[in-house]
Amino acid sequence: MWRLFLESQWRLARLGWRAFRPPADGMGRRSLRRGLIMLGVVPGLFAVNLYHWLGLALDEVFFRGYRKVEVRRPLFVVGVPRSGTTFLHGVLAADERTTTFSTWECFFALSVTWRKLWRAVGRIDGVLGRPLGRGADWLARQLAGGFEDTHPVRLDQPEEDFFCLLPPMTCFVLVVLFPDSPDLWRMARLDSEADAGFRRRQIDYYHRAVQRHLFVHGADRRFLSKNASFAGLVGSLSERFPDGRFIVCLREPERALSSQLSTLSDSLRFFGSDADPDRFNRYFVDLFAYYFRNLFDQAERLPDNRIALLNNGEIRAHLAEAVDTTLSRLEIEPADSFAERLQSLAGESRQHRSPHRHQLSDNGLDPEWLADRFADILARHDFGHDRFASHD
Repeated sequence: MWRLFLESQWRLARLGWRAFRPPADGMGRRSLRRGLIMLGVVPGLFAVNLYHWLGLALDEVFFRGYRKVEVRRPLFVVGVPRSGTTFLHGVLAADERTTTFSTWECFFALSVTWRKLWRAVGRIDGVLGRPLGRGADWLARQLAGGFEDTHPVRLDQPEEDFFCLLPPMTCFVLVVLFPDSPDLWRMARLDSEADAGFRRRQIDYYHRAVQRHLFVHGADRRFLSKNASFAGLVGSLSERFPDGRFIVCLREPERALSSQLSTLSDSLRFFGSDADPDRFNRYFVDLFAYYFRNLFDQAERLPDNRIALLNNGEIRAHLAEAVDTTLSRLEIEPADSFAERLQSLAGESRQHRSPHRHQLSDNGLDPEWLADRFADILARHDFGHDRFASHD
């Protein structure tokens, strides 16, 4: 733990240095505006980082029993970004036999210590009519900004657990703030990371985070993870959790990539991380290609009862059948009450229309070049196939 803490402080110091003095050929702008923004962001990250590490350290004193928690048959929802992972995660979280990170836990209570403290505060706040809760929800919506249409943020809703990687400073979402960080880009490809020590320490930390979560919410429940950036970690996760199950959400590479870049564009401009947008886009093209290949490779390597592929169209049009079939294949039995909830969500899914509009030309990407770049991926999988369409 101490080594990871020291590494995180060194990593954060390097990120701060690069934020104020970005490389001349980097993706972060050398501008007064970015410098002023980083004057608030970097000290804030240091404060949040120390807050989390203090809680984790207190766990080792007061709640060390979390280390004895056995993580049984966790379920991981992975896939390339913008492929339906958020929606499917919300659906599966409706099963009362599962437990997953909520937004407030990701940001404020990664440790057992802070979780118990804030839950006590929450009970008092509830008695008073939730003034703190309403204020925190409002603040979360303001901070979400342009993400609200594509990834709504509510403190009590299920959230991506890559935010639990904030203490070691390997949370990939930080690439929007620090696009020139090698550590963040290498984290996205952890399965191929040559430094075995770096890979082991990240997985060790994540394992402890899951144990802490189950220590609070109940070791008898199934842990549910959703993380698009874990598409590059499936191999490492499958080894650490040998009875873990994986649902892989898939979408046509060009559509998923276009949606992701469109989602990130406003944040990149706001933080001054858009000095070289073409280079950033190429990085993401390469990353998406790696994600797809790694997911397909892992699907071929793992037994059928450990991993299942789902096309985005199948999730949206035939949610109930797709989920039932997938859970059966993975030998997961949800609570009896889940069936009724699933049917209700299936109706909502068929009626849903995303307000998010995007196209490849918005990001200067040539469709023919992309088709060639993803040719081997398109040859390995039929993204338009719907196995459940004939069952209507």
